[in-house]
Amino acid sequence: MNKYTDGLHIKIGNTYIDGGSEPFILRDTNGKEWVTEWHPYCGPTVLRKTDHSPRIHQPNENSRFWKVAVLWKTQGAAVNDGVGVWHEPPVNPLADPPPAG
Repeated sequence: MNKYTDGLHIKIGNTYIDGGSEPFILRDTNGKEWVTEWHPYCGPTVLRKTDHSPRIHQPNENSRFWKVAVLWKTQGAAVNDGVGVWHEPPVNPLADPPPAG
């Protein structure tokens, strides 16, 4: 069980409530940080740094956040001292040649 990807599970009588994980930080290679929680069914939610409530405006589909979140999850969802551990995959120049021009 991973407290950063499995979320919170509460049973009250015959009712189950699933919530997000403990907050943690995802950081891109430029140092930009997002305080995040991960829900086992809904995926990531970016939180406000001040009170860990969900941000009103979540990253749009072009945000680097999504690349970082997907790499973090697919690489094992490790967290060290509250920071998600992931690495940028190496670029293969034969598979991904630079654009001509």
